[in-house]
Amino acid sequence: MKSKLILLAVCLLAALASGQWLETVLELPSPSALCYGPTNNKVYCSSSPSQSLVVIDGATNQRITNIPDAGGVSLLYNPASNVIYSGMYWDSAIAVVDGVSNSVIARPKIGGTPKTMCYMSSGYSPVVACACDLASKLVIMEAQTHVVIAALDVGSGPQSMCYDPSMDRLFCANRWDSTVTTTRGQVEPDIWFVEACLNVGRYPDGLCYDSTDAKAYCGTDDQGVAVINTSLLVTHVPTGHRSIPACYNPRQNMVYCTDQDTLDSTVTVIDCSTDVVVATVQVGNQPKLAYYNAINNKVYCVNDKSCDVSVIDAATNEVVVTIPIDSNPQAVCWNTTQNRTYISCAGSPSRNGSIYVLRDSMPAGVEEVVNSEVRTERVAASVVRSLPAGTVAFDAMGRKVANPKSGVYFLGEGLGTKGQGLARMRKVVLPR
Repeated sequence: MKSKLILLAVCLLAALASGQWLETVLELPSPSALCYGPTNNKVYCSSSPSQSLVVIDGATNQRITNIPDAGGVSLLYNPASNVIYSGMYWDSAIAVVDGVSNSVIARPKIGGTPKTMCYMSSGYSPVVACACDLASKLVIMEAQTHVVIAALDVGSGPQSMCYDPSMDRLFCANRWDSTVTTTRGQVEPDIWFVEACLNVGRYPDGLCYDSTDAKAYCGTDDQGVAVINTSLLVTHVPTGHRSIPACYNPRQNMVYCTDQDTLDSTVTVIDCSTDVVVATVQVGNQPKLAYYNAINNKVYCVNDKSCDVSVIDAATNEVVVTIPIDSNPQAVCWNTTQNRTYISCAGSPSRNGSIYVLRDSMPAGVEEVVNSEVRTERVAASVVRSLPAGTVAFDAMGRKVANPKSGVYFLGEGLGTKGQGLARMRKVVLPR
């Protein structure tokens, strides 16, 4: 405990000047997967030893409850139904948790080990896709009834997914056979099929969707990134690294890739309009995770070996602060209401794990001018009944949403002065 207090003090001193700071550290045995539910402002974290799901109040950072037998290897939030999906790896099932009652309401068997999940809101009805790596299957589950409606054969070792709502198309990277499988749903209900199997390069992993140009980016072991357009044409962006696409910035229309070769300490930035590398950002040792914060226009990069977080200004692609954390980081999620970043760290066998809570110290409601072309209108969210004309809605991960339901979204308005990217971004809440 004493070492944690010392680390907290060091982080506060290191980050005060830049606006980001470590708000608190939550003690938790071997925390792993994380996700955020904006409807009730809750953070969910799997605790590995007991396979329990810990529910945290997003406003106070206080633990609300532990849900037994619901802490899976992957977590996914459904904004339309306010439920959380937890992939129970050893049970070959998905625990469906109600966001209001904090209880398991369903546990459908999926016939394989769930590796990762993806929520798809377009098409005939919302569905959840689950990649089962050992079974080499993609399971499609109806999001309202939690009933499995399809089990599609894909390549060997499906690892990561991304969704293109404009084409109602799901991309799935199959690590062991160098392919990306695309699947689509027809207009009629409950019909999903494999569309194509694309050769992209060795050991594909880390899919990221560019909502401006409707392209998918996939990392490979071939010192570059594969790019798939709407016609399923595959091209490659050479990076000189094993670059894994981690997040998309819709304002500047950039993809950020963590470079994961043994000695790498860089993030590669790709301009999606030209598919050219425009920056290589020096970060901590072996970057592992990253996400884009649409409120601050910053990228948070979690570095595995150096045990720290590099905060990158997306307008300049420069690191503005480095914040120390505990060892063995597992996952990251973003609380869009309080603008907090949560990072789970498993720690070591001799030390309990922790959840590090970072927060930007910019007060709510104050305009943050990033540059002359891109700015955030307000940090506080506005409640709207419908989306204004000429706006584009994005979810918390920067993905374009074609038909947004109730939940928290970011509205992109106008174009930048260079004719690309978004001029402004503001947070709104669509009530039920």
